[in-house]
Amino acid sequence: MPKYALLGATGQVGRSVLKVLLESATSTGTKKQINVLVRSRSKFEKQLQTDDFKSLDHSAIGTFEAADVSDVEILARCIRGTRAVFMCVALAKNMPGCTIAQDQAKAVIGALHKLREDDGAGKLPRLVILSSAEAEVEPHFSKGIPWPIRPILYAANSNLYNDLIAAERHLREHQDWVNFCIVKSGGLSWDIARGHEVRFDKQQTFISFADLAGGMLEIADEESDKYDGKNLSVRWAELESDQRSGKTDHTSKRSLPRGWTGR
Repeated sequence: MPKYALLGATGQVGRSVLKVLLESATSTGTKKQINVLVRSRSKFEKQLQTDDFKSLDHSAIGTFEAADVSDVEILARCIRGTRAVFMCVALAKNMPGCTIAQDQAKAVIGALHKLREDDGAGKLPRLVILSSAEAEVEPHFSKGIPWPIRPILYAANSNLYNDLIAAERHLREHQDWVNFCIVKSGGLSWDIARGHEVRFDKQQTFISFADLAGGMLEIADEESDKYDGKNLSVRWAELESDQRSGKTDHTSKRSLPRGWTGR
């Protein structure tokens, strides 16, 4: 049975990843063990009773409760024996001094160290890490944004982006033994899933939380090493084919973004 861990299951991206995991287990007939790390078990259990989840099978969910993500002992138990860890802990506000992404990265590295010490040479999970297309020192995914606009957008969320950049820097200090992929998302919207593709070169604003989650699961399940250590993004699969055919108006195919956020 494939086994996954999910950090940040009650956030906007985390709950979308959880829903995609549960739905894929039903559609493929392959049961998945899903360990979730949450700060409040009661809040998470209430989430499972909402319309998004109440009709899905929750029997394979294991809940681990910790006051914060930095509890290495509980975190190690949560991720032990998993195929992949979805790291979706995030803040939606641009708070000065924000270190939540760094705290998550350091805690997971600490938990992986503990697993290596306790379990020997067993295979460690792939880390699938939520980030932002704007969290870059040198523009890559964000290079399509006009230069006069990009500094303004960065300044509006600079504390969040600087935290994400520092977290990535910390992870890359351990890339000789840690397998991770960083998903640099564009702007997100509450829209239906329309089909996704994983890209090394381009991001999309806007894309649905559901399509981002689907892309993150695809990355987690990839058998080869083509995503290892890479910065990736997820785009709407139909966008490329429509652009090649000259179609640029997607308003008939998708709803306008509602309450979008980069998290």
